[in-house]
Amino acid sequence: MSGSRLVYVEMKTRRAKEHFDVFQRELDAWLATEPYTVTYEDNFERNLHICRIRTHGVKDVVPLALGDFICYLRSS
Repeated sequence: MSGSRLVYVEMKTRRAKEHFDVFQRELDAWLATEPYTVTYEDNFERNLHICRIRTHGVKDVVPLALGDFICYLRSS
């Protein structure tokens, strides 16, 4: 019986890796497009140096693949 349990663990772990590979591929493609802008602003009255980072258009598949990876790995 314990041998058959390991089969399911291995199957779920393999499936988790497939989701991670999709996540990594899509994340790399997104990062290659320079998907963010950085702006700087000084507020001398309040002694602040403000740095803003804005992201542009993360495809839905990126967080979904990451969530699937975590769920499959957790359940294995």
